[in-house]
Amino acid sequence: MSKDNQKKRPPGRRGRLEDFQRVPSGEYIYTGTTYVFSGTPEQRRSGLIRLWIPAVILLAAVAVPGCIDPVWLPDHALIFLILVPYICMFFCAVSIVWALVRLSVNRDPIRAYVYSATVEALPRRTVFTASFAALSLVCALIALALGVFRTAGSALLMCGLYLAGAVCALVLRRLLRGMRWKDSRDPDLPQGD
Repeated sequence: MSKDNQKKRPPGRRGRLEDFQRVPSGEYIYTGTTYVFSGTPEQRRSGLIRLWIPAVILLAAVAVPGCIDPVWLPDHALIFLILVPYICMFFCAVSIVWALVRLSVNRDPIRAYVYSATVEALPRRTVFTASFAALSLVCALIALALGVFRTAGSALLMCGLYLAGAVCALVLRRLLRGMRWKDSRDPDLPQGD
């Protein structure tokens, strides 16, 4: 069948419905593409643990500045300089943790839509998080130089946390790139017991 004659899949959840087939008993089974980790189950488990360590540190580094009492002068016009990149960094970090939860909960083989939302999306999310953390760091340093903060100590604590968040996001990216996944229908994939 030529590419012109093939039906285009609708985006999102409706497109995934085509991967489920109804069996005579009335149940639906997933018949779409699945992916398996290319190592052993122990390697997958240890890889996930190695991913969770910087992810938890990242989440803490992102959450702590939001829990600190406002350390800037409330009438200063440059507060948005600090808040906007921080909010973007926060949501990116939460999306990383959510994807890691999905990846950890789903066992091998994982379905194609889970693979695309976790394994394929996580490296991009880590880049966005590291970028917003670096931008937050730069903005906090600019705000410190302009005298937006009440105390320099709290500003330096925030800068340190933003730096830690950026480093953790980059470490996560590196660890993610080391984990290999294969299409389960790949004939070169060794079959387990």
